[in-house]
Parts: sequence; structure tokens; C-alpha cells
Amino acid sequence: MGAAGAYLAPAAQGVENAGAHCILICAVAMHLVADTVEAAMSVPFIHIIDETARRLTEAGYRRPLLIATRYTMEDGFNQTRMALHGVEVITPGAEGRRHRTLKSNT
Repeated sequence: MGAAGAYLAPAAQGVENAGAHCILICAVAMHLVADTVEAAMSVPFIHIIDETARRLTEAGYRRPLLIATRYTMEDGFNQTRMALHGVEVITPGAEGRRHRTLKSNT
């Protein structure tokens, strides 16, 4: 992920220089390089996992179910970052994480 951080940090600096008031990365996996991007910024970096944890905590939820890509559920990054906020993330069992293709009826 080092290459991704090296790519995203200057891109974030560019949008900051163009007048962005904050930076937000929407792809969960790209948050693996969030620290690299945030270190390159002077405007606030809105971390999707931190903000989700904050909202969960405010609502009184401490044990959310994470449904995501298998990588996101199994990597542990979400779980580790949420735990810093006192939130225990749970994921489906192995069968629930098995890849399935959804088909449209249209």
C-alpha cells in the first residue's frame, strides 16, 4: 500500500491547494494509507472508520455487524481502528463471508 499512499498524498495536496476544506477517502481499503495522506495535509482528514465509530458510540451501539467485501471483513483493519473507540466489530462466520454473485431480475 506504500505506492497508493505515495500516489494519494500529492493528489490530496493538490485538492487542498485548490481550496478543499477537508479530505475524505470513501474507499475503505484505501484507509490503509490514510495516515500517509493525513500527514501530507494541513486541512482536516475525515476518517470514515473514526466517524462511523463516533456515530455508533453516540447512538449507544458498541457491537455493530460489519458486512463488506471479504478482504475488509477478514483483514482486521476496521476492527482494530474501531476498537480504539471502544467499538467491537463483529463479522459473519466463514459461510456468511463466502463470495456470492448477486443477479438482477431486470
